[in-house]
Amino acid sequence: MNLLLTKLVTMVILGLCSFIIGLSTIQLRKCLGLQASEVRRSQTVITSLLLCFGAGVLLATSMLHILPETRHGMEEAQESLGISWLAELVVCAGFFLVYLVE
Repeated sequence: MNLLLTKLVTMVILGLCSFIIGLSTIQLRKCLGLQASEVRRSQTVITSLLLCFGAGVLLATSMLHILPETRHGMEEAQESLGISWLAELVVCAGFFLVYLVE
């Protein structure tokens, strides 16, 4: 398989797995008898910790995997503009744009 097809297949598999796991939490909540009206402090703390962990995973993924590919893809543009930090600017702008939309 070529690289593009491998990336597309991986993206679809990861997206479907995340979606299925997200849907399974609805059934788990019903099985445990947790209702939306019964929000306890421990549930709030656990939810907050899980959201912080998820944000950290997304940030680490963007910095460790996407940034080197962005640098490699923008080498010509960086040299022509004379800006050595163009890739970092684009990645940060994209990250904050997604953060703003959410």
